[in-house]
Amino acid sequence: MSTPVISLDPEATVKNAGKLIGENEVGTLFVKKGGNYLGIITKTDLIEKVISTDLDIETTKINTIMTNPILTLDREASLKKAVKLMNENKVRHLGVTENSEIVGVFSIKDISEQFAMHYVGMFR
Repeated sequence: MSTPVISLDPEATVKNAGKLIGENEVGTLFVKKGGNYLGIITKTDLIEKVISTDLDIETTKINTIMTNPILTLDREASLKKAVKLMNENKVRHLGVTENSEIVGVFSIKDISEQFAMHYVGMFR
């Protein structure tokens, strides 16, 4: 799981989102208005929904390309449950919750790291 949760306003532009992703070296941002999470935006969204369709990064608002609702998983959930949820929904990122509040991001990278640690341990 990656923390902290990085979010931005739904009226922010795609350019703002791209800069925030780059500055924080993350693959996911949450879209938040006040205290409510509205959606999620990923590097893949920027490529597939903006760059490949020639949308203007200066004027396109992230609320027009974000994915919602946000799929979430409790912090105590198993790796198996995370993999199942991602596969069923064809997503690579999940919001991680604790007491119903988003506290982090779980990604396909986290799954890869878990499997790598498991298999490396087997061959020692």
